Amino acid sequence: MAIRELSRAQRRLRKLRWFRAIPSGWAEHARAYRALSRALRVPAQTISGPSLVVILPVFTRPENLCLSVALALRTPGVTEVRICVNDPAIDAEALVDELDDRVVFDRADERRGPVERYLAAARSAGEAFVSLDDDIFLHPRQLRALADRARAEPRCPHGLYGQRYDASRGRFTQNLCRREGSVHVLNRLYAFSADQLDRYLALLGASVEDSHAARVAIDDDVVLSFSGDGLPQVHDLGPWIDCPTETDPRVSRFGRIDAAERRRQLYRSLDARVGTRPAIAPMAPQPRWPWAPRTALGAGLYYASGAPVLRAAARATLRGLTSRGLVSRSALE
Repeated sequence: MAIRELSRAQRRLRKLRWFRAIPSGWAEHARAYRALSRALRVPAQTISGPSLVVILPVFTRPENLCLSVALALRTPGVTEVRICVNDPAIDAEALVDELDDRVVFDRADERRGPVERYLAAARSAGEAFVSLDDDIFLHPRQLRALADRARAEPRCPHGLYGQRYDASRGRFTQNLCRREGSVHVLNRLYAFSADQLDRYLALLGASVEDSHAARVAIDDDVVLSFSGDGLPQVHDLGPWIDCPTETDPRVSRFGRIDAAERRRQLYRSLDARVGTRPAIAPMAPQPRWPWAPRTALGAGLYYASGAPVLRAAARATLRGLTSRGLVSRSALE
């Protein structure tokens, strides 16, 4: 019997099999992995549904593009997958083995920052958009569900991951996900309308210096979060698959030494410009996943690997360096 050759997207997914997204239990992670595996076995095709444009930036994790494109092409209603190539040195076409007439490559002659995804969206004729960072992978049904939430409540951008800003403490509460509610800033995954895109571009032009360096440096998600009539909303779409480099400081903007302070400054600047935002309601606690015997092996391997110990040791080292003035205090946030 002939052995079926795996697609590039399937091979990439297999490499992510044993990396569990932090908000998921092991059993949930296994279900998410199996669901994506099944989705990739179905040939890519145009599936009916309300029109949707998917924007995929490719910059620091080009190896993930094949999987992101494959999942987008299987999402109901997707009429265009616009790939925003933020680094001209990347041969994006060579990274993808599933292409149809819905895939558009948006290239530049110089390196660009994440804000370029919105400029790429503006070059599309779409009315509804979903954009994912290059380190998170959702099932096509989850992408469609998020787009439908945004379509049902068009006053604000929508996502699944966010932050809340505590003005009294001058800092953000991070990693708000797997729950329903309002946040001050969305992260990682964004559903927005053409009207919100217009507001985004106007706010960007009024708030950010018109230079290449400024456009590369700015945190695009903070600007988007001020582009609606209300606070952004996050939704519990179920578990997803993460890339291990999600928090790697070599490729993640969140890993920069100055990331926390830069985001605070931008948030306060936009907040002062836009004016008073609606009061934010308390969120329900993040759900805790019950322990099950079938998760014992995976959890045992995780803790036996020493990951929690290494994480604690790294934070202790950072505290020591901070106390000596060698590292910015924002590195601990």
